Amino acid sequence: MQKRGASGDPRAALWATLTIVAFPLVAMSMGWFGVDPFTSFVFGAAASLLVLTVEAVVRGRWWISDPAIARIFSDPSFGYRLLVLVGIVVLLFQSLVLVGFMTDPSFDGNIVRFVLERQCEAPSNAFFSRLCREAAKPPTSTDIDLVTSAVREAAETRFFAGGLITCAAKPLVTKIGEQSCTYAALIRCDRWVVGRIAGQPISVETIQRPVIAILGIQADGTYRVNGWSDDPTSPEWISIGGTIASHALEKSRDDLRDESVDSALAQETFRRVMERISQ
Repeated sequence: MQKRGASGDPRAALWATLTIVAFPLVAMSMGWFGVDPFTSFVFGAAASLLVLTVEAVVRGRWWISDPAIARIFSDPSFGYRLLVLVGIVVLLFQSLVLVGFMTDPSFDGNIVRFVLERQCEAPSNAFFSRLCREAAKPPTSTDIDLVTSAVREAAETRFFAGGLITCAAKPLVTKIGEQSCTYAALIRCDRWVVGRIAGQPISVETIQRPVIAILGIQADGTYRVNGWSDDPTSPEWISIGGTIASHALEKSRDDLRDESVDSALAQETFRRVMERISQ
């Protein structure tokens, strides 16, 4: 009968698997929680050492010294088999990355953020230096038209019941008071679906109308739509617009005949939907 010491402990393979798997699992988990790569590496290595320590306490030996494991490492074909296995794993990983890059638009954002975070630690050239400076600039109030933003958000819910909606606005006339603002604009909203093959948004419905709204200024400086009309023939258009109603109607008719305005609004709604699905 063959002795146990010669054949090796069958539990050695289990402990070997736990030791090897502990490192990538812990390192990747730490990365998902936002831990930096170096700290993730340290925690992964510590997890493998912890498994070895537990094995030494439980079995009184390490799997690497087991006769069965020693025979695997001494096998002349072990290196070739290990190389083939590593090649298969790398190929599967590359395939996963390529599929994600081709089908998931949000994958692009992850790659861009990874490159920026890495390059902005120590920019390698003038291009990245300028790009990192621009990315680090905080948004200012002059960069955001709070009135237009409020009207766009209101249009999304008023024109469509739900779904992936983006809107763009071409301001016509604005009258700002102490506590309220009357605003007229040409609004275009698109309802989108994301193609399963290419992963690109496709507009399935479009609404483009002149809008006149009255907005109240809230305590935090933002605006809230309190009155709305997207029908220039309705009494609400005159009652909400007041002195700017007729002027807004004339400008909206001119813009509706201008193909460049229509093209600019379409490009803006597409840009906004690309930003939204990449977040």
